[in-house]
Amino acid sequence: MIVVNKKLSNGLEVFLVKTESKTVGISLIGNTGALYASPGLAHFLEHTVLCATKKYGDFISLANVVDNLGLYRNAYTNQETINFVFKCLPEHLSQAFEFLSEVSINALFLESHIEKQKKIVIQEVHRQNSDSNNATRLTALANLYNGTGPGI
Repeated sequence: MIVVNKKLSNGLEVFLVKTESKTVGISLIGNTGALYASPGLAHFLEHTVLCATKKYGDFISLANVVDNLGLYRNAYTNQETINFVFKCLPEHLSQAFEFLSEVSINALFLESHIEKQKKIVIQEVHRQNSDSNNATRLTALANLYNGTGPGI
């Protein structure tokens, strides 16, 4: 159940959802999937923004923050969005929010990370393309949307 739905002055929409869970979660969702971006770009960004930031200069530093907060993190993309999801205990919410802000605003795109994540994303795309169910879905989208974002 959505308790609060507020649009900030910068256009960011904030939703507060009350649940019975013992943990709290925060998500950042952007309209940057295949519908809005070049093919694979959102997926590539999903991987690279969690590698290093201005405050945490390498992956190990980022991983240490995640471990110290007991933070669950995940990221995924789909046709319309890129999604970053973080869950933690309520007492770590402000630090989790700061961490999400850091990776979404101050990500460093280091050459070593770019090359590594590029290879991973290409492997994932090849794996998805070899899946017959996914190939059928992609063919249908390509025919339906005729070369636009969702069809690519």
